[in-house]
Amino acid sequence: MDRITIVYIKPYQKPCICTIAKTEGRIEQMVGGYVEEYLPNEFKSVGINNIFLFCNEDAYLHGLPINYSLNLRLTIRGNIVIAKREGNQLLSLNKEEINILLKILKINNPLNVLV
Repeated sequence: MDRITIVYIKPYQKPCICTIAKTEGRIEQMVGGYVEEYLPNEFKSVGINNIFLFCNEDAYLHGLPINYSLNLRLTIRGNIVIAKREGNQLLSLNKEEINILLKILKINNPLNVLV
């Protein structure tokens, strides 16, 4: 089975660098429901492309805690998976992308728990 390296963030916890099975079902399992995806401008603006943020589509309805702020108007609730995707194919994040992501996540974290 193919595996990929991702960033996984649970509310109130530091990001975790994980290696997971390379399936949509695995991401659905990690976010705890149907997957909604974003291609954040914060990621594109620093030159990392095709990096998607995956979260639970129904997180707000289920009252999941706030985890991350994409901008002043949009917050992500519940668990988050960040992975690279080209077309329908999930790919591993490399070390440089992970380091950039961790810096972005620290700056945009509304809960100030990321160190």
